[in-house]
Amino acid sequence: MSDDLIHLLCGIAQISVEDYDATKDPTTEDFNANRIRIFNKKSDYDRELKQETAQPK
Repeated sequence: MSDDLIHLLCGIAQISVEDYDATKDPTTEDFNANRIRIFNKKSDYDRELKQETAQPK
């Protein structure tokens, strides 16, 4: 998810910041691929939205 991009970039660049979370950085052993990902503060992305396809207007 794009909101976790900062964790990936900090890990790759080896930048140390207080809010870095290794469980959100896919390049670490601590990465949690099974965590629940909430979209728009209400929807479970993996359960409700992941299989949807974009519809042309």
